[in-house]
Amino acid sequence: MPSQARARAPARLIRGQLTSLVPVAVTFTLTIGQAPHPEIRIEKVRISAQVPANLSTLDDGLLGGAVPVNTLATTENPYCKTLNNLCQRTAKNSTLIDLVSSILPPDIDLDVPLDGLERLEGGASGRIEHCFAADGTRIEPQDPSNPTSCARNPELADGYSVGITFSGVRASVVGVGQ
Repeated sequence: MPSQARARAPARLIRGQLTSLVPVAVTFTLTIGQAPHPEIRIEKVRISAQVPANLSTLDDGLLGGAVPVNTLATTENPYCKTLNNLCQRTAKNSTLIDLVSSILPPDIDLDVPLDGLERLEGGASGRIEHCFAADGTRIEPQDPSNPTSCARNPELADGYSVGITFSGVRASVVGVGQ
């Protein structure tokens, strides 16, 4: 267990409302499927929560940000190992990007500078087969023998918006900044 926080975000507390001041990146363990559990990175995270005067809890917390395509492309898909309402075909070696992109296109431009949204195309296998830049240029797979690896190419830098609600309990305040 690390002795330091896994993420830090400057924030302010005004009349019981905690609000982050700048977007930050956050990484956490996604505890779905079998161990070992993957790490998920969320970019451009903003956080808000209600904090009572005695600092005993965090309530009505909301973490919003974007999960990059390449994070989902390197995370095993535990949902489609069997047929179910979410997966109409089994895909034993699929990643979360195969599942998510079959439902939604990327909706957050994470490129610097912003260049528009990239596009992913799935194939009959239920896996990603083609990736395209915002201008329509094809993004090549990192591994030519594996078409799905185009989603891991750094050129594909967009992501999916996420919102996570949370609550928390008292913690020790180490210091107070100005």
